[in-house]
Amino acid sequence: MKKLLSICLMIGLLISLAACATPATTAPTTAPDTTTTQGSTTPAETTVPKSPKTISFLSMWAEEHENSKLVMDLTSEYQKDYPEFKVEFEMVPSTDLIQKLQLYFATQETPELFATGGDIKALIKTGELLNISETFGELGIMNIFDEAALQFDISKGGQDDLYTIPMGMNIEGFWYNKKIFTENNIAVPATWDELFTISEALLAKGIQPLVVGGKDRWPITRYLYAYIMRDMGPDALIKARAGTVAFTDPAFARAAQNLVTMVNKGYFGQGINSLDLSSTVSMFFNGQSAMIYNGSWFVADLNNPEKNILGEDGVGFFPVPTVAGGKGKITDYNVNTGNSLALSAKKYDAQVGDWARFVFTQLGQKAMDEYGALKGYKVTYDEAKLKPYTKLLFAEMKKIEGTGFWFEFGFDTTTTQLALNNGQLLVLGEISPEDYFKQIGDSWAANRTDK
Repeated sequence: MKKLLSICLMIGLLISLAACATPATTAPTTAPDTTTTQGSTTPAETTVPKSPKTISFLSMWAEEHENSKLVMDLTSEYQKDYPEFKVEFEMVPSTDLIQKLQLYFATQETPELFATGGDIKALIKTGELLNISETFGELGIMNIFDEAALQFDISKGGQDDLYTIPMGMNIEGFWYNKKIFTENNIAVPATWDELFTISEALLAKGIQPLVVGGKDRWPITRYLYAYIMRDMGPDALIKARAGTVAFTDPAFARAAQNLVTMVNKGYFGQGINSLDLSSTVSMFFNGQSAMIYNGSWFVADLNNPEKNILGEDGVGFFPVPTVAGGKGKITDYNVNTGNSLALSAKKYDAQVGDWARFVFTQLGQKAMDEYGALKGYKVTYDEAKLKPYTKLLFAEMKKIEGTGFWFEFGFDTTTTQLALNNGQLLVLGEISPEDYFKQIGDSWAANRTDK
């Protein structure tokens, strides 16, 4: 039986959290709807003269990553009818993305399609981002997006219209090696104390409990938010940005100290800041780590037998453990669309629109069919043919009762970069937990963009 996937029942919470409206900690009590019938995603036909043209795509994902491959593979399909249309691919690491974009904006060499990072609101104000609502509306394809992903990406820009193109619909948590857990009598932890206990047990047997890609910076701050979400509640950072909770609240420093303690105990092994996410994923698959914190974008790799040598049932998932006395629930999840794409307002023309129409009307379904991955689009699937880890993801999504986002969500670019860079210093012991959050508070006060 074919079904149309939608997670629209999370929209109310997503909007209220993302827009920094009245802080919300509740969510729909029913599971995401997997049977709702929605409008057709078939785009309106367009007639565009096809002349030789070369455009650029700046990606933050490696060429072999599914997000890059989806765009480039669909471009290859487009080129079968329009061989003189070319797309030049450029990859920049996530750590350098904002600086690269600023350089392109300054030199008027902005790529036609590019990954976004930092403060989307600021990019909109500069006039660099194409209004997707208007443009895709004119192309007749605004109905391709899953409603929750659509509303989430609209909230990133703080406008009524969409300016970015989703490339994910994710939840986050811990993935674990089932064989290591079984062979060492390790139980899935429900509390943060239990996570520490099993980590000690694994270390005692010479097994590295966790691995984190500190070189990419954001995997470090994910641990901060994971603890904050469970200790203070999923709306804690929303309240801090709004000024109703101080960044100097001891509970924030407690989250940073928790991470420092994990580092000092050796749970992450050595050389945290020398490892990127790709390296840590390889380590996890090779059995060099029992667990890894990651988002459900990981499902594409898990469903790939060439990457996942642990097998179709070799990896399990558990949500962020609870904190004793904390306000967060085990059913609160970090939900997000990750880094999105944008089209250049200054480089857009009818031919780019025709190509974008071809690519993005097919991207979501292609992601589901080939990778079993959700990219924030309406898709159909045959339940009997779902890839194994996609089934796991859908089952986990049905448990969602509350949502939060990632650590830097809603920060201006300056504060975002400070939080990321200082995260590396935090795990090295070069900045204290208290000073880490004090600097974030000071930076937000000086640069906040929500007023």
